[in-house]
Amino acid sequence: MLRKLASTKIRLPSRRGRLLVMLPVLLLLAGASSIAEADSVGPLPPPAQSYCATFSISNHFPKVHQKVVMTVTPHFDLCGAAYNTWTFPVLPDAKRIHGCQDDGLSCTYLVTGGAATGTPGHRIESECLNGTDSGRGDYGNWVSCDYYAFLPDCSSTPFFKVDHQRVGRFTIVTLKGKGWDAPGCGAVTITPSIDGQATGDRWVINASSFSRRIIKEVRLCGIQLRAQQPNGRARTGGFTLGGWAPVKVVLAHSGVTSSGEHLYSGDLLCKRELGGFPADHYTAADVHSLATHLGQQLLEVDNGGHPILVDAAGMVTVNGMSYEGANPADLSARYDSIVQRPGLQHLNGSPYSSAVVVEGSAVANGPLTVQGDFVINGGYLFVSGDLNVSGTISGLGAVFATGNITASGGARLNTDSKYALVAGGSLNLP
Repeated sequence: MLRKLASTKIRLPSRRGRLLVMLPVLLLLAGASSIAEADSVGPLPPPAQSYCATFSISNHFPKVHQKVVMTVTPHFDLCGAAYNTWTFPVLPDAKRIHGCQDDGLSCTYLVTGGAATGTPGHRIESECLNGTDSGRGDYGNWVSCDYYAFLPDCSSTPFFKVDHQRVGRFTIVTLKGKGWDAPGCGAVTITPSIDGQATGDRWVINASSFSRRIIKEVRLCGIQLRAQQPNGRARTGGFTLGGWAPVKVVLAHSGVTSSGEHLYSGDLLCKRELGGFPADHYTAADVHSLATHLGQQLLEVDNGGHPILVDAAGMVTVNGMSYEGANPADLSARYDSIVQRPGLQHLNGSPYSSAVVVEGSAVANGPLTVQGDFVINGGYLFVSGDLNVSGTISGLGAVFATGNITASGGARLNTDSKYALVAGGSLNLP
């Protein structure tokens, strides 16, 4: 339905700002039907046509290298032919290729490039034809407007790659992307998952090419990242070693895994690198095979209650928790407990030129050197300093030292408590 109005104040959206003018206008009262093509570009602006001329844009939604035609239909019966003039607007990121003269009836543009207008859901722009009916004096200026939107060309093939590297205890995941046609095709949302579970992290990148790093202070046995745009384009990248296994590294010396990583205390092993290792119930022989498989000269693993330490050469087998870099406060508390035990022995004759056998518990209030084997039978040894044994540490019990523990002949030790070999410094077991 058409309704003719007298001079009326209207606000016209414009790429040059909002205009408030006194115009004779012809308002087209549109129905409630929607245009499906416009659903992804946003709501259409209300019609705004002067009764001096109707202005229309054909191909409302062009892409790069497509044409846009602006057409003028003057109403000389309402605005005098001798006085009614207009000028075609300049269309950003497009060049005029036909017509376009002042007071002409059409102007053809070729879209040459540039970014898409607006953002997804808000792409519509208004473009207006400015005219004058000079026969009406100061009230003769008129404006007719139509809408358009430059749509992004999302036909390219986006690239997405994920790499990872272990640096010390940190895992650095690097992701790279290009050819995503952002922001025109929408921002790229990246979501990670580990072992098939979303981490809850989310990154939004509003660029066609990008590079990001994710740094985790933990060993990863795999990560998957999904990059997706609102238009549905998606790519995935990542790596997997089968996910985490319920086996923790307590101690690892001098070696790299088949995936080229160093192992550190607290790392979880990955399922794919276990080989045939029985994670639920294992023996020292199983751990020895695992150490060889993982390229470790010295390896201690624990599945939550069964720590075993072995070496690749077969000189070390220790059942019980063994670790280095112990907290001084924990060692001090352990000393206070040991010195209260009945029958405590004091080993203050270092260096000992032959094997030493301890029945029960003993302390050395200084470094202890044994030129031979050291055997403990059912007790504890605490050394305030370094323990150096030229032979083998063996028996049943636990050995603590505030410094290093060195056994040139290896160790064959079991414990009837939680701990076996604990050093404030390092464990040197060939």
